[in-house]
Amino acid sequence: MLTRSKLPTIVSLLACPDDGADVVVIDDGVQCSRCRRIFKVYDNDIIEMMPSTMHTRSLYNDKYPAVVNRYWRSYTELFNEKYRRETTGAAWGAFESITHKNKMRKKKELLIINGLMGKTKGILCDVSAGAGLVTIPSCKRFDIVINCDISVNNLNYVYNKAKTEMIENIVFIRCDHLNLPIKKDSIAVAVAIDTLIYGREHDVRLLNEMRRIIGSGGFSIIDISNKYHKLPFIDRPCYRYTMSEIKRVIKECGYENFISKRFVQETDTLFRALIPATRFVMKMIKTASS
Repeated sequence: MLTRSKLPTIVSLLACPDDGADVVVIDDGVQCSRCRRIFKVYDNDIIEMMPSTMHTRSLYNDKYPAVVNRYWRSYTELFNEKYRRETTGAAWGAFESITHKNKMRKKKELLIINGLMGKTKGILCDVSAGAGLVTIPSCKRFDIVINCDISVNNLNYVYNKAKTEMIENIVFIRCDHLNLPIKKDSIAVAVAIDTLIYGREHDVRLLNEMRRIIGSGGFSIIDISNKYHKLPFIDRPCYRYTMSEIKRVIKECGYENFISKRFVQETDTLFRALIPATRFVMKMIKTASS
């Protein structure tokens, strides 16, 4: 994993989350070259690069106020959490914490994501990695994988898993996915799975951040819940979009080209094609003009 010998290479990708300036390696971590703020590196492996202040929420009426309010409460708690090395249980979405049926559903979605990635190499950043369901397998394909998360428990969970599997090309950063400490145009692929579920303001901010850090010809991969997937036995508390709303958001965030794959997770019956998609898995490509 990340070692002192690799720090100069990793640091060349990073920027201070407060002012966007370059950071440099020092004895106990990395330091912003402009504001001089120090970001600690724990165990030579985990860089903590949280911004000084959290993203300010705009005051407007959202169409799903309960979902949005719950997210902002959770976001505030995670932002103010102090770093620690111990875990308090499995990360959100970890295979060992979900049923066999949900595990099979998630594996099907991961197959769609892998198909959209194709044979791309270079640097991948999972901006809100959760249990590392994308980052851990991606280490076999990409030169460097950056595992980001605001949750201390999620970060430590994936770190312990990568250490057990002796993965050498993964970097761990505790950061705010709405204010990524990564330089503009510096990576090939940005991924956010089970993350664009907290409201339009959050989602637009995140998509803009993902577009900022990928270079021309790179792409972002997301999944986004379908407004019209309403079955009587489904009660998934998340923000949902119609396809026309998704297209407007993608265009607003500067993406000109995208590929969409429908994903139905609730059934394996012959009627699968007739059921509205649970989510759309999207690949959004950044062109030179976008």
